[in-house]
Amino acid sequence: MWNTAPFWGSSRGLITSQKVNISAYEVLAHLLMSIILSGNFPHLKQIVILGHSAGGQLVNRYAASNTIEETFNIPVKYMVMAPSSYLYFTDERICDKREKKFCKLKEKDKQLNRWGYGTEKLYGYHKRHHITPHSMKRRYQHATILYLVGENDDKRDASLSTHIGAMAQGNHRKERAMIYYNYLQHLFGSDITRNQKLVIVPNVGHWGKGLMRSREGTQFILFD
Repeated sequence: MWNTAPFWGSSRGLITSQKVNISAYEVLAHLLMSIILSGNFPHLKQIVILGHSAGGQLVNRYAASNTIEETFNIPVKYMVMAPSSYLYFTDERICDKREKKFCKLKEKDKQLNRWGYGTEKLYGYHKRHHITPHSMKRRYQHATILYLVGENDDKRDASLSTHIGAMAQGNHRKERAMIYYNYLQHLFGSDITRNQKLVIVPNVGHWGKGLMRSREGTQFILFD
């Protein structure tokens, strides 16, 4: 277990009374390497990593930090389902929802761009693996990602993050997903829509199984 939220990749792990420095991203990377190198999957063509809610936060951030695809030349796809917050690659946040306009953070709000919400003050995992804000931005731009959020996931339930960094991204999960997808197009241009899609799943709230069983979710997992 971790004594800090593991889905952002912190290395401050805690196993019983013995403290160890291991990131959840290193655990995930080791798992992926074990699958690839085991020889048990000779016809392995691609890997799909998916997560819902806090798991969606992990997948969103791991997509920017994962070097496995580059190392082993195995395509990796990501399915990000209804996280409370997203990783932003610049110090811009939504400032006009109607016009879909993004503005630079004010000086007093610069802390909102620290790792987790932004790419400043990265964790030890990034430093150990020579992962920089530039490399994360480049890697994320070319990643194949499906974002899923429920049509009814528009409420402030108990598990929704109300941290100031999350609230700067929107009022609830559905709004944050829509704003983030607009942000990606603002940052990378419309070409990003070729490899990254947002689907708002009808008649579903904050329910991972409902998102995975959607037509788009099933197709993304099972087919190229």
